[in-house]
Amino acid sequence: MKDYCDYFRDLAEGKMNWIRPDDASLRKEYHIEYLKHLIHQLPHNIFPTEDAFIKAVKKAKTIEVTKAIDSKIENRSRTKNNKNLIAVISGYRSFPKFRNADTVKALDDRITKGLPVDMPIVVRFPKGEMRVFAGNTRMDLAFMHGINPVVILLDLTPYMSVKEATLAKDWSDREPTKGHSACSILSQPKSELFLDLYQRYKGTLSSAPKDMNYEVDGSGAMLIWGLREWFVQEGFDKTRFIAKLKSVLMSCKDRKPWTYYTGNVYRGLLKRIGDSNLKLSPEIMKLSLQTGSMECAVGTMTYNSKYEMQSWSSDATIAWNFMRVGIATKNYKVGSGKGKTTALPMMLKTRLKKEDSFLNPDFTHLPIFNNENEVIRLSNTPLKVEVYIDLYAIFKEIRGQYIQAHGASELKDMTLEKGQAFIYKTLKSIGGDEFAKALLNRTTKNVLSPDLTSGIPGYK
Repeated sequence: MKDYCDYFRDLAEGKMNWIRPDDASLRKEYHIEYLKHLIHQLPHNIFPTEDAFIKAVKKAKTIEVTKAIDSKIENRSRTKNNKNLIAVISGYRSFPKFRNADTVKALDDRITKGLPVDMPIVVRFPKGEMRVFAGNTRMDLAFMHGINPVVILLDLTPYMSVKEATLAKDWSDREPTKGHSACSILSQPKSELFLDLYQRYKGTLSSAPKDMNYEVDGSGAMLIWGLREWFVQEGFDKTRFIAKLKSVLMSCKDRKPWTYYTGNVYRGLLKRIGDSNLKLSPEIMKLSLQTGSMECAVGTMTYNSKYEMQSWSSDATIAWNFMRVGIATKNYKVGSGKGKTTALPMMLKTRLKKEDSFLNPDFTHLPIFNNENEVIRLSNTPLKVEVYIDLYAIFKEIRGQYIQAHGASELKDMTLEKGQAFIYKTLKSIGGDEFAKALLNRTTKNVLSPDLTSGIPGYK
């Protein structure tokens, strides 16, 4: 049995106790990563059953991944510290229920102690492209500790036909959009052709010729390819292709009603804000959604996105649930002092114009679009929006900021006067003087729910 000296010696020498995943873990990866993600990049379902997938993984060889090899693997985040890694996984649909700051810490502890860790899985396509299939977090953590991860390299070539593996020179012969431009698809009176192509097409952006003119001879393929990757990829991976996708969408001037949406849309996010930008009302409102009602601070702000396209939803409940993900994130601070930025989980609401929107919730509620009633905004010009902030998020930060500033042991000795002074200062940094005074006044009248203020100095 290893003692701690052995563990730290192995760590210093770049060794790890990598083991092959067991069948239960592989079955989970099959349903989460293969059926929901990888299958969309394949010409057909090459692993129709769990057992077929498990058998292939068990036959696959293992390799040690150096940083040079890692640079050639797609879908890797390559974060340099835990804070940035948590920021990446906070954009995953599995966050925070299955992946969060605690699971990252637990995995990091296993690595530093030399405990067994499942090998990540990397898939290799017939043309040699590689993509991380499972274990991006494990790979990042290993590299942070100077360790080259050992991965299972699953070569997909033997499971694809000769015709599929030996890609034809004429890309248009390999996909059903041949003969269709983006405009010929988007100008159809109904969405049937678009949905048919979307569900049948299995191409990937990486399989297209590097010199293909997307605006001329590839616009139909770009429309379908780009949207498939839009709904499959997580946040940072979308930046690789959205400029090309947007140019194709904007080039079509005769889009039919099923391709746009002009109603109210919502977006949930963790947003850094400035005192002069966010204007919160002194009024507190009850927001009623499908999941229940909650007390909110409401206001307005100008939303500035760095992305040329963003995901919004016509369903406020869906957007709110994305917003709640931000509450579990621990790498943000409230305040305006040195080393602090103001960042809070919030839900935005606005009304999109026809020319700035793409897709319609009439069919983006379907499972192939992740049941998210998504509407894509095709602009990143500054946008005036309504803002809804869960009071729970605000008071959670006040509690955390107070403990950080004074220590948990001082809570029981904090006077009402000092406690409320601290709360006022923090609230003012978030929403201004009027908002802070109004919210403090409500606490003395028992307007707020007790579970929001429990454990915060100055509240009874």
